[in-house]
Amino acid sequence: MEKTTLALASPKAAKALNSKIRIRLILVLVGLLLYLIPGLGYAVGSIVTVIGIVFIVLGLLENV
Repeated sequence: MEKTTLALASPKAAKALNSKIRIRLILVLVGLLLYLIPGLGYAVGSIVTVIGIVFIVLGLLENV
């Protein structure tokens, strides 16, 4: 049990986690920017934002 805790706390694992969360946050921000475009941007922006939020939640649940 202690080995998995130590493996998750390693700097390499923490750096990978940070990069994944960063990518997901960028996805949410792109979705919000697309949402500001009139017309098709509303639909595409909402879909991309929801996908980004779902990925963030799944990533956080994966690390619990």
